[in-house]
Amino acid sequence: MGIKINDEQMASSITRHSAMADGDGWIMTWPPGRALTRSRATTAMVLARAVAAGIGDHTDPRWPCIQA
Repeated sequence: MGIKINDEQMASSITRHSAMADGDGWIMTWPPGRALTRSRATTAMVLARAVAAGIGDHTDPRWPCIQA
């Protein structure tokens, strides 16, 4: 499953991490305590999902997508 995003939250069944909309931006379960823009929160969710799905280090063939 991908990442479900609406005006109030972002979540994926593949990772325990999520994001919630706040008056100051988006609050993530990681990195905690920082308000992010919607775009940065989406990127953080994509990274959390990739790690949970088992992406490896820089030798993983999917790494260029993460690095980009």
